[in-house]
Amino acid sequence: MGTFKACSCSSEAKCQCRREPRALGVRPKLLQAFPFAVYATDATGRITFYNDAATALWGRRPVLGSDRWCCSWRIYSPDGRHLPHDQCPMAVAIRENRSVRGVGALAERPDGTRVAFMPFPTPLGDENADLVGAVNVLIEISAESL
Repeated sequence: MGTFKACSCSSEAKCQCRREPRALGVRPKLLQAFPFAVYATDATGRITFYNDAATALWGRRPVLGSDRWCCSWRIYSPDGRHLPHDQCPMAVAIRENRSVRGVGALAERPDGTRVAFMPFPTPLGDENADLVGAVNVLIEISAESL
């Protein structure tokens, strides 16, 4: 699990920075500059940040703090079976508090097009190793690579 320094807000109820990438110890401009999809969630899987490359891969923009696990319209396993969002690699990483590697998938966009990708979901913990969220990098690959 990756770690980051928690914010210094006086109370959890007043904390707003956990919804921002700065809480992950990085600057939003840096994440936006990546040419590959990257997004972050809180410990319940709600999306708290995404970059423009993620929007391009998904074909839509998530509702921050509402959409969970990922923002693909639909997800399919490499053999073509529908994969419910709560069983996607990001959901597994958060639920089991472990990184998920070596699992490819197909994302279906709202327009019906599909894109093959390799996810790299990684749980994030605070200084006490308590799960506070996760970050996922999505790398587009050829369908034949699945």
